[in-house]
Amino acid sequence: MVIQRLELHRPLCLLPLLKDSAGREFLTAYVVGAECAHQIARWTMPELSEHGWHTTLANGVFGAAAAAAWLLKTDVSTTTNALAIAASLASGIRATFGSQTKAIHAGLSNLHGMMAVELAAAGITGKDNALEASDGYAACFAARLPSEKCTVDLGSRWDLMENGLVFKQYPCCSGTHPALDVWGEWADKVHPKLDDIEAVHLGVSPSRSSRTGQSLPAKCSRSKVFLWNLLWHLVWSTKEPALRNSLTTKC
Repeated sequence: MVIQRLELHRPLCLLPLLKDSAGREFLTAYVVGAECAHQIARWTMPELSEHGWHTTLANGVFGAAAAAAWLLKTDVSTTTNALAIAASLASGIRATFGSQTKAIHAGLSNLHGMMAVELAAAGITGKDNALEASDGYAACFAARLPSEKCTVDLGSRWDLMENGLVFKQYPCCSGTHPALDVWGEWADKVHPKLDDIEAVHLGVSPSRSSRTGQSLPAKCSRSKVFLWNLLWHLVWSTKEPALRNSLTTKC
């Protein structure tokens, strides 16, 4: 989730399988997994997301597999097979946003990544061009042609150094965060009352509108995706008693 092109829930994709590690081992496994996932995400984004795939599972499974392979100290052949198997276990569609299925994508990335390594360690093989083949992962998920080679610069370029860590300020879809931030900054400066607000116009990028634009989520699990509902909660939690009391009285 470093920048929009590489957006994936990196901690959730990696931390559960690292729960039994600590110190240098934990940090190294995290870096290995994060950088591997970003390497592949940089090659396939934003097309992968635009084609309807959820990056947390579709890209994150490779980070989980790489971290697990490092923790288990697998050799080059086993690690190669594990990443190839992970390509077949990559999944997760954006149509699930607003349901509980979306929430388990992060857990599935851990499960599938670890499964890929365990299968490879047990002798299951994969093709070493599973990612870049004409009918491989990048072609299927992001319509990448074999000629569009991915620049492999692991160990020389560090996304964690360039972009750092980004933490979610709100426990909801990141596509809604810019609008929520704008409201917060404006409200802190203006200290509005309900009578001061004639209308509120919200906008999101085209890639987000189909998932965040609905105003009346039918279920609680959908409410953390849809922008209008989230803005209501942000307004309700405002530090301005006059605005909150106005909402209670008039709405």
